[in-house]
Amino acid sequence: MMAAVGSLQLAVALIAVYVCVLAWATTIESKHGAAAAHVGVYDAGWFTAINVLLAVNVLCAALIRLPWKRRQTGFIVTHAGILVLLAGCLVSLWGGFEAQLPIFEGHTAGRAYKESHHRDLPRDEVALGFQIHLHKFRRKLDP
Repeated sequence: MMAAVGSLQLAVALIAVYVCVLAWATTIESKHGAAAAHVGVYDAGWFTAINVLLAVNVLCAALIRLPWKRRQTGFIVTHAGILVLLAGCLVSLWGGFEAQLPIFEGHTAGRAYKESHHRDLPRDEVALGFQIHLHKFRRKLDP
């Protein structure tokens, strides 16, 4: 059972679905804005299910190779990194928020502004609990 869940074939299928969904979400975001992409894709239960299925696949792929050998270090580090990224997706979904921090050169800011998912509602102000000071802003353009 664990070998089937951790199989390369399932990983390829899940990653192909993931790529298609992310391309679709990017199209939605470019045409209708970030709020539409969040409501239609990123905050949807089915997208969370894809993330969880991919995480279970990656975890099983690593666990079926126990005990790990020294030559598998790259494999283990790579799969652990993928699991950390997918866990970060869940943490952002359940406890994170998207906001903007307007700050000008030489000034300090301690409040961010959350975008409302409804365009007629005002933006929520969020106290960060700390201050950020922007000393100097540099922009380098490649030739």
